[in-house]
Amino acid sequence: SEADVVTLTPIVGASPSRWWLEVTDAAGDHIRGLRTAGTAGTVSWDARADDGFVSESGSYLLVLNAVDAQGNVGEVCAESVRIEQHVELP
Repeated sequence: SEADVVTLTPIVGASPSRWWLEVTDAAGDHIRGLRTAGTAGTVSWDARADDGFVSESGSYLLVLNAVDAQGNVGEVCAESVRIEQHVELP
């Protein structure tokens, strides 16, 4: 099945060497973790869990962390999103 995409593009003063996006559900359970390298801070979540399946309808918290060259981690932003799955009948 298809999924929409949520994209986070934060503006930061420093230049991180990589990014880590943690997605959790309303209960705080881990849904997806995404890593990207480079100083560009655009990270996208396709509403899929780590197992590749589209996440169920509900609220999710996306927390984007920046990691610098020394390994220091800092939270850049947190965004709450809601997924609504709609079933189309033939």
